[in-house]
Amino acid sequence: MTYYQRSKSTGNIHIQQDSFVRSRHSMESTVTIHHGPYEFIPPTASPGLKFLQRFLPALDSLTPAENRVTPFFTPSAPILIGSDPPTAASQAVPLMEVRSRHICKFHHQVHLAWDIDLGRDIGPVETSHKRTAPDEETAHKGQLYAPLAGNIQMKRTVMFEATSETTFVADPDQFAVRVREFNVLDLEGRDESDLQIVEMRIFLDQRPIQAHSAIKGQTEIIHKVCGAIDQYESKLSEINQKIWSNPELALKEHSAHDSICELFESLDAGYQVHRKAYGVGTAFEVIYSHGEGGRTMAFNAEYDALPGMGHACGHNLIATSSIAAFLATCETMDTLYSDEIGYSVRLLGTPAEEGGGGKLLLINAGAYKNVDACFMVHPFPVLSGAPDLMSSSSCTGQYLANDKVEVTFTGKPAHASAAPWEGVNALDAVVSAYVNISMLRQQILPTQKIHGIISQGGERPNVIPASTTVEYYIRSETVKTLKPLTEKVLKCFEAAATATGCTVEYEWEAAYKDMKINKPICDSYVSAMNAMGHSTIFDAAGQVGGLSGGSTDMGNVSYEVPGFHGGFYIYADGVNHTPEFTAGAGSEEGFKRSLHCAAGMAVVACRALVDESFATAIKSDFEKGLEI
Repeated sequence: MTYYQRSKSTGNIHIQQDSFVRSRHSMESTVTIHHGPYEFIPPTASPGLKFLQRFLPALDSLTPAENRVTPFFTPSAPILIGSDPPTAASQAVPLMEVRSRHICKFHHQVHLAWDIDLGRDIGPVETSHKRTAPDEETAHKGQLYAPLAGNIQMKRTVMFEATSETTFVADPDQFAVRVREFNVLDLEGRDESDLQIVEMRIFLDQRPIQAHSAIKGQTEIIHKVCGAIDQYESKLSEINQKIWSNPELALKEHSAHDSICELFESLDAGYQVHRKAYGVGTAFEVIYSHGEGGRTMAFNAEYDALPGMGHACGHNLIATSSIAAFLATCETMDTLYSDEIGYSVRLLGTPAEEGGGGKLLLINAGAYKNVDACFMVHPFPVLSGAPDLMSSSSCTGQYLANDKVEVTFTGKPAHASAAPWEGVNALDAVVSAYVNISMLRQQILPTQKIHGIISQGGERPNVIPASTTVEYYIRSETVKTLKPLTEKVLKCFEAAATATGCTVEYEWEAAYKDMKINKPICDSYVSAMNAMGHSTIFDAAGQVGGLSGGSTDMGNVSYEVPGFHGGFYIYADGVNHTPEFTAGAGSEEGFKRSLHCAAGMAVVACRALVDESFATAIKSDFEKGLEI
């Protein structure tokens, strides 16, 4: 920054690096302006600004024995906060000096400061603020107040605009509560070294601090959340087994849809149940609202299976954990915050994750509008390198952006033996494309994946195939890096068509985006899970036995709203998408673990509904993530 000081009488400008200050002189007063943090106020600044540079470190200090704020005030100086009644400095300052019991960090980030010289070298003046000379005891304590009234020769008013940041000891995630402030300090003294505050006025929005102070401790929230899940455990076990024992494919999950809706319709708790939600036949939405306004939390329930092997990706556990988290969030909020705030909690039934992009259908229909955060967890096999690990809040690179395409080559049929020269062989185009892509793999990043199948290769050996079809998945770390990879793969198909004389057509399925990780949500989930005694880490990337390289339509949701897609680990004799994992997904231990993670999600959701600073951090992290 640059420091400017302009004299009105001469118009001269003197420039000094490191800060920005401008003075304006008139016949009766001088106004000096400083832009930027108080730490950068220069040694040549005006007396009021130098006072501010000494005062704020003491005001922000949580170690009063080392940096006392008392000497900066006269004992009777009134401190006024907004429209509240004034409090004398002699009463307020001792409270400031014990803040460390509740606060672990406090700091003023100054944006702009003014120092107004109300008169200097004007001789003794009377002041309305009576100041008392120190006796020996108060002087020993460091309470060195200025001399008696009648000797005041300097009066200044210092104003500063700032953002204060407060971090509370009881906050497990140590989020800073940020409050905009405007402060006015009236100063008096015999000279610059003797200046003290005779009145302090503070204008701020106290709601963020009040909201944070109203938050119940994490232990109390955990207790209520776990109690609610215990209360519904038998019903949750029943719905879990219903879904697992009756696997249904994408967009055909009618039994799961009906069973979950019937569960909530049977509960007399004010739940609004919407079947076939947003025009999707096997989607549903359950809503619980309280009061007016407030934030909205959502939980995604998946329940589609895989062909031929049932719930080999454990979507029955995903549905169960989200149902449990929804119930626990509603019950806990209703118990702990029944009369305090407005809020809304939603359970979204999201079909067709394994194919069909059910969440994309819901996104396009507006299901996630006005949602402030969305949660779900996904099961995986227990990590061989960390068998005691219950869960992870994220896994860098685990969920890739994914383009899915069905490619059809069209040639010309002919007798394969009698007149093959009359034909155009569409199977040759498939083989050529397969080889092209195999060679391309050498030139792509290790994190990128290309894999496919031949779904139609011809009818009979003695007929030149006139039409063939392949299905390919193309994956990359992000949407941005996926686009050029997909373009390269398309050139492989086009080259094959050109080489064989075939035509080529593409039919695209719903594209899945990579998963945006929301750090505040993940941090809070890890804190809650470990507080409950369930070993949980932030990032499972690199863990021995871990899986990576999959894709999910929850990634698309994470581009719309702040999202959470944690992982949890169950005992199974095989990895996801195997019959062995299906057995693990139907086990009692798998069910229990899904409930533990449901509790973790519910604790975070409750906090996001009531904690203004936490909600702000979630939103800020989400917005920053979209810029990457």
